[in-house]
Amino acid sequence: LIDKSREGYAEASRRSKVLDKLVPFTSAVHLQDSLQALVLMPEAERNAAIDRVIEALKKKEEEERKASKDSAAAARMAENQDGGNGNNANTNTNSNTNANAKDGTWYFYNSLLVMQGKEDFRKRWGNRKNEDNWRRSNRTVVSMEQTEGYDYEADDSLSALQDSIAAKEGVEEETAADSVSAADDPHRREYYLAQLPFTPEAKEESDKIIMDGLYNAGVIEKNDLEDFPLAAETLTRLTRDYPSFEQMPEALYEMFLLYSRWGRTEEARTIRDRLAADFPDHDLTKMVTDPDFEWNARYGREIEDSLYAATYTAYRLRDHAAVETNFARSTEKHPKGLNRPKFIFVHVLDRLATAPVADLTKELRELLEAFPESDVSPMAGMILKGLESGRAIGSGHFDLASLWNRRTAAADSLAAAAGG
Repeated sequence: LIDKSREGYAEASRRSKVLDKLVPFTSAVHLQDSLQALVLMPEAERNAAIDRVIEALKKKEEEERKASKDSAAAARMAENQDGGNGNNANTNTNSNTNANAKDGTWYFYNSLLVMQGKEDFRKRWGNRKNEDNWRRSNRTVVSMEQTEGYDYEADDSLSALQDSIAAKEGVEEETAADSVSAADDPHRREYYLAQLPFTPEAKEESDKIIMDGLYNAGVIEKNDLEDFPLAAETLTRLTRDYPSFEQMPEALYEMFLLYSRWGRTEEARTIRDRLAADFPDHDLTKMVTDPDFEWNARYGREIEDSLYAATYTAYRLRDHAAVETNFARSTEKHPKGLNRPKFIFVHVLDRLATAPVADLTKELRELLEAFPESDVSPMAGMILKGLESGRAIGSGHFDLASLWNRRTAAADSLAAAAGG
């Protein structure tokens, strides 16, 4: 473990969390790349590659079996040695444990002692499933300290019965394993061949996984890992090799932001021009080709905050024209702004009494899908549910600040009641 007070701990912890977020996407891409590469190999070469994987699996399993067998044998040997000391066995075990503790080796890091403990447990209690309250599962199985006149014969019979059942289950599992089809057995070629994308449909699904993995990995590498060269490599592969990617405008926009932050002006301009040529009517294209884009990029947050404040004031004053005008400006200038869900919500509230229900529900659904974690999403969901259930719409005017304060007060009241 790393000392939290150690210099660099916070950064190391942050990068660890970022990698945890990144690895699922890079692993998915790597796997699909490997599967597609196997498809393109000649059959003999492909089979040889699969055989190597199977041999490696068998070797690993054999090593694990051998290690388990050696540990059990060592535990039995230690038990036999301790058995000659009669009542001193527990004392010796405790002494060994204390000696290891003095040596700086924790009990559970000493495989021999762990095996000794497991074997002693098995001999005393039998083979038991790892679950809570296991000692309560049968009232005849209690310790010497709890009951006098313990029935050892009953205990031995119970252990024998458990061992018999375990042996029977083992035979049944072995028989079932023999009947498993080759496609479900990782020790057979068929298991791996069944996973390869040979058909056009399977190849298309594999490509979708790769595209999704590249996009998400590239964004994480840019925003969270801040490794611009790596992000550029990932996103370049996506936009170059997979022109059918459904989120291509978003991918190009991320590349534009990447090169802009990186100070690679020429590359950023090239990506912007590609956006304009391939997706001229897309909102992101309009945003990056806006003459005021650099100004908005630098001061956009403050500008958007001011615009939303003016829009909310207009809504409270029932200035419908101003709300509509500001909403349109937000859509054009700040489609990815932090206040975007609030703009949409106020736009819906301002038209509750006048707009067709179908238009309102459509806009609310788009808000909830695009911004599920927004502060206004819970209220938007409640209004959507009311509209879809056919509830009558009142004046259509709400004081959002008052509504939010009531929700906060209610939450505080519940917390106080729970605490009392």
